Amino acid sequence: MECGKCYSAFTSTELGEVLPKTISEINRKCWFTSNVGDLYWACYYSDAANNTIGEIMRADTKADARAKMLIYLVENGLLHKPS
Repeated sequence: MECGKCYSAFTSTELGEVLPKTISEINRKCWFTSNVGDLYWACYYSDAANNTIGEIMRADTKADARAKMLIYLVENGLLHKPS
């Protein structure tokens, strides 16, 4: 099948490997979850007390929620290259 414009995209699994498990100076872990009724996927960071840190990314698919989080981290300087 031929298309006018084709773009590659990360899979949900690949995005999960790219997203850091913790961010910033305190222990902030990353959880991916769906809300009540499975209306959308949510991706966010929360601290040890389960307080949400930063933005909650919502999307119809897990891959889209993770992609939104990756963009957010890059745009806000929260994703750093490994040393």
